[in-house]
Amino acid sequence: MKLLQLKYLCEVADCRNNASRAALRLHTSQPNVSRQIMLLEQELGIPLFSRCGRHFSGLTPGGEAVMRRARDILGDIEGIRDSARQTLDADQRCLSVATSHTLACYFLPDILGAFRRQRPDVALHITQGPPRQLQAQLVEGDVDVVISTEPMQINSAFMTQACHIADIVLIEPETSATTQPPQRVSPANLLSRSLITYTSDFTIRQRLEALARTHMMTPDVRASLMDADVIKSCVRMNMGSGIINAMALEPQRDKDLRMTPLPCLGQLTTLVHFHRRTLASAIQRDFIRCLLPHLSGARLAAMEEGEA
Repeated sequence: MKLLQLKYLCEVADCRNNASRAALRLHTSQPNVSRQIMLLEQELGIPLFSRCGRHFSGLTPGGEAVMRRARDILGDIEGIRDSARQTLDADQRCLSVATSHTLACYFLPDILGAFRRQRPDVALHITQGPPRQLQAQLVEGDVDVVISTEPMQINSAFMTQACHIADIVLIEPETSATTQPPQRVSPANLLSRSLITYTSDFTIRQRLEALARTHMMTPDVRASLMDADVIKSCVRMNMGSGIINAMALEPQRDKDLRMTPLPCLGQLTTLVHFHRRTLASAIQRDFIRCLLPHLSGARLAAMEEGEA
């Protein structure tokens, strides 16, 4: 017998015996809900629901009795979790986040501001580094959350969710002679330029190299860097054209740079990575909510339990 089966039983009953509606609320499939209830019935040796064809029509007397006990058990489990969360939050009043230089400067400040307003007493520890370092920190448990534009090769104990989308852009010095609006940059035109961009760990560089292979060209990368601000400085020194995440451009500060979107490299998705157990802490859960405000409490609970 699994707690998940008891939860499914109660949810179907709460949804007026509608397994499809229960599946939506549980973020799973209707066949999975029906199968788990059938397995529970087989283990107990009694039918829990009356059926009309393939559909549940109502709880049997035995099902009513089992559901009452199931609600008690699930309530006790939630009480245990609440106690653990309170203990964890009392002992751990800090949050550690690892990210890239670009995201630390241009994406994270607004998120940290929103989190600080909710949790002014929590100490924040922010580290910056390349993608491989970020993944190692997460897997080894050195940080609570990683924010990156790179997918990670991690097991099912970890979650990855998209939290922002931005363009990839070409930047060049703006000159007084530049009066025409930016023209579309073709792959061949892009690959023929002297370029300054991120190191090979980063998604933008990997896409540039993939584009070059497709067109059987070799990109002329004059400098490989990890920081968009350093890339912008190199562009201002006329070392070449830069390729960066568009979020790293500030209208006032960077008005001396000309920006051209690069649809040939696609858009860049910012991802948040975390261990499922991270959601056991109210502090860390609140931070995840700042990053993913569209997720409901039920969805976060399902993630913690491994159901999503």
